[in-house]
Amino acid sequence: MDMFQELKKRSWKKSILGTVIVLAIAVVLWLNSLDGVIDLIRGPQTLEEIEVEDIRSQYVETDIYFVMDCFAEYVTTNSRTNVERTQWLYYIIPVGDAEYMAVRVNAEVGDILDDICDETWNYLSGYADMPYTTYHMTGKITRMSDEELTYYYDWFEEAGFIQSEIDAYVLPFMIQNNMVGGAVFSAGVPEAIVPFAIVGLVFFLWGVLRIVKAASGGYQKNIKSFILKNPGISGDMVSADYAAAADFGGMKIGRLFTVFNRGTKSYILKNDEIAWAYLQRTTHRRNGVHTGTTYAVVLRTMDKKMHTIGLGNEDLVMRALERYASVAPGIVLGYSEDRKKAYNADVASFVRREQELRAAAEAEARAARAVAEAEEEARAKREAEAYAAAPAESKAAASQETPDSSGKDEV
Repeated sequence: MDMFQELKKRSWKKSILGTVIVLAIAVVLWLNSLDGVIDLIRGPQTLEEIEVEDIRSQYVETDIYFVMDCFAEYVTTNSRTNVERTQWLYYIIPVGDAEYMAVRVNAEVGDILDDICDETWNYLSGYADMPYTTYHMTGKITRMSDEELTYYYDWFEEAGFIQSEIDAYVLPFMIQNNMVGGAVFSAGVPEAIVPFAIVGLVFFLWGVLRIVKAASGGYQKNIKSFILKNPGISGDMVSADYAAAADFGGMKIGRLFTVFNRGTKSYILKNDEIAWAYLQRTTHRRNGVHTGTTYAVVLRTMDKKMHTIGLGNEDLVMRALERYASVAPGIVLGYSEDRKKAYNADVASFVRREQELRAAAEAEARAARAVAEAEEEARAKREAEAYAAAPAESKAAASQETPDSSGKDEV
């Protein structure tokens, strides 16, 4: 398989999960905002203009003049402080000719609707003229949940409504104040749905861009740029080295180049630009409990750049380092704090010092081998001389001695 095709395939596999997540976020944002965008473009309908039998899920606005009562409240409890707070209040309002429906408002609006409720009953009782307090609300009509309907219907039963009247006049819908589409916003800022939708569009375009980039080889631009910036290096040269390279999962090490993926992107390094390589072992813990260990090859370059390449296990890392020892003996292998200090201080001096130490060690090893070989040669010579100087009878007896393989003398 062609090098770029293989790298594109690797990038595609690595990008799939991230792309799916990005597109999923876009879908969620749209599902929560698309209806809202449409609502905002169309604008709210006036509740009084909608026939009662047509009330379903419209985005509406209305002026509330009459309130029958507050029939429920939604209370949340802070798990840390155990303090309760009323978040929403539910009220009953008249609609149409003789029907009723509910509205759900933030608790902060409760005082206004309570005032309207008092004025409503004073008017119905003949104690006052028409209510003079009003509340203008905009929101989405939704069907109440089963739990909400239970409290809702209970109020009408306690008020003396019989079941046939409830079925005929009590609508199972409520207006959720400041709801646009499927999201509820703070009072006065339903327009926030627009940037919400824009963010969804951005995530969608990002997901599409990831797909296009992976399919077109965009994640390999670092390698293409590397070839263009190095006139003496051709694509065929890199591809040939890559084809013959040793594969360690996350990286391929050739005689001239190292090619690896970090995330979805592909990178290339000249082996003679790598100054230092070593194993990085990272232990992961959660709440003090060991959860796993990851392994990586760390490559430090002559220009003080660091590349950390995660591999599957420690054996792969050690094999990769052995490969460097074979094809690029100039690379310093293995970690120590002294090496880190020397590398950070001056890379060229660090490499030169390590090469001198290696050369000295190799010279010492060669000298030791030469001494051992000389000693072995001297021993063999002494044995040969001793044999040559021995009487003929002793040589004959020595040559006829053939001890039995069982270790026992023959009888």
